[in-house]
Amino acid sequence: MSPTRITAAVLALVLMFGLGIKAGITIESDKRDAARLAELEGQRSALTATAKAIAAMTPQQDRITERVTHEVKTNTVYRDCVLPDAGVGLLNDAISGTITESAGGD
Repeated sequence: MSPTRITAAVLALVLMFGLGIKAGITIESDKRDAARLAELEGQRSALTATAKAIAAMTPQQDRITERVTHEVKTNTVYRDCVLPDAGVGLLNDAISGTITESAGGD
C-alpha cells in the first residue's frame, strides 16, 4: 500500500471515530432532555391533579365553615369562650385560606 492510501485510511478512521463520538454525545444529550421533559410533564400533571382536588374540596370546606359558624352562634355554651388575638388571626387565616407567619415564633 502506498503512504497516501494509508494516510487516507487513517484519516477516514479518525473521521469515523470522531463522528461516532459526536453521535453518541448527541444521543445521550437527547436522552437526558427527554427524561427531563418527562419529569416536567409528570410534575405538571401532578400539580394539575392537586389543583383540581383542592378546587373540589372548596365547597365542602365552605359547608363546614358555615356549620361551625352556625353552631358557635346558636349554642350558648360558646358564649363565654375567649380566643386570644393570635388564635383569632389563625382562625381567620384558616377560613380565608391564607398563610401568615406567626408573630410568636417557635
